[in-house]
Amino acid sequence: MANVLVSEDRIKGIEARLRRIEGMKEGRGISIAKPPGGIIISAKPSPTAVVSGATISTFLAKIGTATPDGADTNRWTYAFEEMTKGTAVGYAADCWISKEGGRTGTAYNYKEVYNSNTPGVQGNGIDTSKLPASPATFALSPVPPIGLVEMTEVKFKNGDGDPVTEYWFSYSNAVNGSCTES
Repeated sequence: MANVLVSEDRIKGIEARLRRIEGMKEGRGISIAKPPGGIIISAKPSPTAVVSGATISTFLAKIGTATPDGADTNRWTYAFEEMTKGTAVGYAADCWISKEGGRTGTAYNYKEVYNSNTPGVQGNGIDTSKLPASPATFALSPVPPIGLVEMTEVKFKNGDGDPVTEYWFSYSNAVNGSCTES
């Protein structure tokens, strides 16, 4: 929530403008308070936003199976399903359940955008050139099928002007491997 404190002398002009702006009413993500010496306007961010021509909204999802996205790229695509709050309280097994008619599909991980098979710093901050080599075998791992992630739905037009919907989330890849005795 963002707050703005406005001096007393500007309140009357602002109040008049607010009355003319459609949607600037309390209860629609905006609250207005008038403490001594000013006015505070609070606005909650919208669950849907438009950024650089793309419409962006978020929801909770469960990550499923990972599939390599090309050869040795340290990137994967992920199956997902939209989740909703169940009736269980706290951390109970069914506190989050599959949403009936919810979104499913393929998602991408923001933290893998700059991953590559070239040794160096990956999206999780790990420098793969410093991972132990033979006789050890360590590498980045895909995100495991886990509980909830905040999924971002991005709707935009591609270079041909066709509508596209993509799903993105953020989760750091682990490093996994083993050491063998020599």
